[in-house]
Amino acid sequence: MSTKGVSTVQLEVSVTVLERLFQHRELAVAELRCLNSDSQRGIRTALARSLCNSAHKEE
Repeated sequence: MSTKGVSTVQLEVSVTVLERLFQHRELAVAELRCLNSDSQRGIRTALARSLCNSAHKEE
């Protein structure tokens, strides 16, 4: 499979996976572009939950 000339891909990821990626700092919000408002809300929710989980682990 060649990716020559391909600069972006579109994919679907569960909110649970996003939360894990954010929490383990394996993905940054700045690297994402939401394609619709539902996706944007999902990203915000996942980020907020991962930040809350990180804060509770530090206590």
